[in-house]
Amino acid sequence: MRYFSFLLFFSYAYSIQVKDLTLEQKVGQILMAYFDGEDLNEYGRELINKTHLGSYIYYDLANGKKNPKQMRSFSKDLQKLAKKNKLPPLFICTDQEGGIVSRLKEGFTSFPGNGALGKSEDPNLAYLTGLYQAKELRYAGVNLNLAPVVDVNNNPNNPIIGIRSFSDNPEEVVSFAKQMCKGYKEANLYYSLKHFPGHGDVSKDSHKALPVVNKSIEELEKLELYPFSKLAKNAPSIMTAHILFPKIDPDKPATLSSIILQDILRKKLNYQGIIISDSLRMKGVLPEGVDIADVAIEAFNAGCDILCIGGKFLNDRPTQEKQAKEVIYIFDKLVEAVLSGKISQKRLDESVERILKLKEKTEYFTFDQEPLDKAKAKEVALLTSKKATKIYSDKRYSLGNKKILVFAPSILSKSVINSSISTLGQESTVTFFDISKANIDSNIVLDRYDTILFLSYNAWKSPAQLKLIQSLSEKKQTICIALRDPYELDLLDLDIKGATYSPSSISLEELTQKLKN
Repeated sequence: MRYFSFLLFFSYAYSIQVKDLTLEQKVGQILMAYFDGEDLNEYGRELINKTHLGSYIYYDLANGKKNPKQMRSFSKDLQKLAKKNKLPPLFICTDQEGGIVSRLKEGFTSFPGNGALGKSEDPNLAYLTGLYQAKELRYAGVNLNLAPVVDVNNNPNNPIIGIRSFSDNPEEVVSFAKQMCKGYKEANLYYSLKHFPGHGDVSKDSHKALPVVNKSIEELEKLELYPFSKLAKNAPSIMTAHILFPKIDPDKPATLSSIILQDILRKKLNYQGIIISDSLRMKGVLPEGVDIADVAIEAFNAGCDILCIGGKFLNDRPTQEKQAKEVIYIFDKLVEAVLSGKISQKRLDESVERILKLKEKTEYFTFDQEPLDKAKAKEVALLTSKKATKIYSDKRYSLGNKKILVFAPSILSKSVINSSISTLGQESTVTFFDISKANIDSNIVLDRYDTILFLSYNAWKSPAQLKLIQSLSEKKQTICIALRDPYELDLLDLDIKGATYSPSSISLEELTQKLKN
């Protein structure tokens, strides 16, 4: 009976059309935001009531480490408040890519991510990952996953994409992404291709600075744009990249460029779905001294339909009150922009129409009634890890009877602890290091151990890690396993080395089994 009543709510909501909404309610539909709290608290109610919010985004840092049942209750409370305010249902979103970007962790399957899927050479695993990942999210009330990443990882110096990408080959990216999207769709989960027009060939992180890619449209079409051109037709949403392409638009990064969003994405690729901005708090579009409300207005006029006010504040961890007030401030400025003519009513109606069109599909907004069979999901994750994990050696490396010292990055302490890496060998000791310093604890006596297992984390751009690995290898047999981008393996002269293409606990579990044999 409860399920039936929830369907009634959405049937009611779907009768809402653009003409039924006030100006303020329309502006609310183009905003995606979050509030700090583990449930629908006073700041959340204030935010949603005052901005008529159309999309909510979950972050583990903001909303706590909650399990699927708790997230489900949270999601229902959010939707009930939308109903109470006589609004369309919320898009409830998160970035659940798998691997290094997984916002929901407690009780959710630790899928290895795109890099491991690509190395598995089995696109069907991408389909199964998408399907089971979607079922988990749907049970928790999430109806829009800001994934998959379809960037082609064509620049080894890329500091932000790396193993978030399926491959450095655009055809392979399409093959795996297509199957993942098939899984999402089968489970009635909306998804978002990102980051348009391609984030693979950058040497800067757009969270911290504005990357520049000096490529023509013809060059982009051969590589970066290729996955979008093949997948955009059926995509419910596409997320933008905060990257400047001066040969296409010399003045504006993609998120703020009508040339890129309107002329290329809308007209050239004939894309009809929703365009979502990447977080407008990122320095790629919000340098010091710039008003975020001005950036929001500019992004909307350039072609973004939903403005994401997500991620961290640039300079501090805000209070709950400050977090809500900033979104309300942006909302007020957007309303003023429509009233003053900076944003045309026609342009606003076009975006709201696209949003409501997706919100009409009832099956995407009901809650799955049963939790996912975790055993099946874990089986897919383990198989992906098994096929992806590679160890390169001309020597036997069975560690079953060895005394092993494991060096692991402290940033991954939870993944390491949740794996059985500490059971490796006759005796194992795990010690954690700071990836920026990579110092050895002075209390460690290397003579006690036969072998050192070094779990590196992007050591190719960390001189401290590389130096430590090299110095350890001069004292003991040292095995290096890259847990993120594996480019350091080419820089190390070791007899045994390898890569998991994922820092997930399940990938570490598979690594343990491989090293035991």
